[in-house]
Amino acid sequence: MNLDDKYVAILSAALTEKRPLFLAGTAVSVSFETRIIGLLPHGVILLNSVPYDLIHRFRTSESFSLQVGMTRFQSLSLRTDGANLILGLNADSAIEETRQYERFSFSSTEDVTVEIINPFDQETLITRPVMDMSKNGMSFRTYQTSELFKRGRYLPQISVKTNGEIYRSGKGSVVYSREVIDIRGQRRIQVGIKFED
Repeated sequence: MNLDDKYVAILSAALTEKRPLFLAGTAVSVSFETRIIGLLPHGVILLNSVPYDLIHRFRTSESFSLQVGMTRFQSLSLRTDGANLILGLNADSAIEETRQYERFSFSSTEDVTVEIINPFDQETLITRPVMDMSKNGMSFRTYQTSELFKRGRYLPQISVKTNGEIYRSGKGSVVYSREVIDIRGQRRIQVGIKFED
């Protein structure tokens, strides 16, 4: 692979650990959860989670990006082998994020959840699975768009739990809300929260 050894190691770890990754293209406003199922000399083989009704439009994108932890891999090339997607990569594909803290992703089988007290009625408890988290923020999945998760919404009571135990509690604000299609083809909304404490 033309990539620096550091980036090949990042892709290899994602393959070995079967980490959930996110693939996006400029022609559609949705991201697709995927995972690496093989490495090639000039790219990666990805599990195809793009629904049939979106695949043609998605493939017409001018560029594609694959988010792998703190690294985004950009590409102008996406093709298929008939079942899976093949994302072309070269020496200039990797872009490291400038986040202050490392982000950790969680699969849907890991018991990491967020509990939010609805700020509108101050009593309804909303529990959702956490997708990823860093020291200063996190994202989670929900099932539909909502006024509750609009950008800028202040959330005064948030608790993140791992295996049923509170890992972190505090306040936060919604920084983004975007559509994601998971590996099973289910449409979800990914909501990003910045911790405020």
